[in-house]
Amino acid sequence: PSNALCAQDGSVRLADFGIARAPEMETRTIDDVRGSLMFAPPELFDGAKPDCRGDVWSLGLTLWFALTGRDPFTACERSLAGHLAQMSVMKPSFVGSQLDAGIVEALELSLSIEPEVRPSMDDLLDVLANSSAGERVAPSPVSSDAVATALASSTAARRAIFEDLIADLSAPSLSVFELSQRMLHHYPKLNAAAYRQVIDVAVDSGVIPEDEVVTDRQLRNFCIADLFRSMGGAERFAFDGDLGSFDPVRVPGEVREAARIISAALEWAVEVAPQVRIGLFDLKEELARLALSRLSNKDVLDQFAGDPRSLDVFDSATVMLMLATARNYFSVLITGRERWLMCFLERHADVRSVFMCTAPSMMLGALAVDSDELEVAKELGWGVELAAGITRLSAPEQAAIRGRYDAELRALGVEI
Repeated sequence: PSNALCAQDGSVRLADFGIARAPEMETRTIDDVRGSLMFAPPELFDGAKPDCRGDVWSLGLTLWFALTGRDPFTACERSLAGHLAQMSVMKPSFVGSQLDAGIVEALELSLSIEPEVRPSMDDLLDVLANSSAGERVAPSPVSSDAVATALASSTAARRAIFEDLIADLSAPSLSVFELSQRMLHHYPKLNAAAYRQVIDVAVDSGVIPEDEVVTDRQLRNFCIADLFRSMGGAERFAFDGDLGSFDPVRVPGEVREAARIISAALEWAVEVAPQVRIGLFDLKEELARLALSRLSNKDVLDQFAGDPRSLDVFDSATVMLMLATARNYFSVLITGRERWLMCFLERHADVRSVFMCTAPSMMLGALAVDSDELEVAKELGWGVELAAGITRLSAPEQAAIRGRYDAELRALGVEI
């Protein structure tokens, strides 16, 4: 979709044909190839040569993305085999899109796994050109029963997610790496899908405008931020049925839009269907207590840092959210594990930039503990990034850093 550009006259132009020059695929993971392959037809992954029937599939997915603002296969596995398997069970649907029935039928057929079932490009374009899709249809009224059903289903799904995560935290057989994977990757996806049920019905009702799109990634990051917030004991920044309200000041900027839309959708749904009680407060508090208890244990954290896989658990968005909502916990994580921190930051330049800019004093504190790590940071030239982070601080904060870490700053060649 990012390669479909709109010109000033309203026409659509295609750009970036780099992948068109590489039809032979020998890579084995999604990360090894361009993101455009998320929109590639399934037969391409099976070794078939590209043809116009594959273009029909890709056009269908691109139109679905344009209508929803969401990636078509957000829950796919990271291997190409897993991605292909998901295509047959998670095919995006145009049902309920308020498009002309003829368009819906044609687009549904364009996403058939079997290429021979898909319409030709000419037939598909004829359907699109001769339909009434250009007419904007006002949202249809949504009954209170439909709202209650969506809210109850969403709440039940989220309750099950929290209960499963509490069970995971209580299971000594699970390593802290496995727990981290589930808490930061698996469960946020499920939680985001549960929130989506209420958001979709709010959009259908017109409560949330169709053009106010919140992506699945934004929803997942919101779920991660809310978990960190609970662990850090911070004030709530979104409405969740029982307590809290949308707070544009307190909520991290990275999830502000998701928090606003989630709060608006839930507040409306609770008002329309008061008979549905969300009641997740106690479960969320228990989850936060268990997570903080287990994941703050020194032996557990040492085990985590000793696992090479831990170096790839956190991405830059997760680190930023952790520093914004549970900074004390991040400090606990890295204290006494300076070697792990250095390896982690050296491995992920984007995370290092976030960390240096957001928490320069925490970085200096880690370097002050171990002169060897300070020497490594000096050799890698990290003083420049650290200086950039310090300049973002207020004058009193800069003075405090200079007074406390003068030796480390001089060793890194940082002048304030």
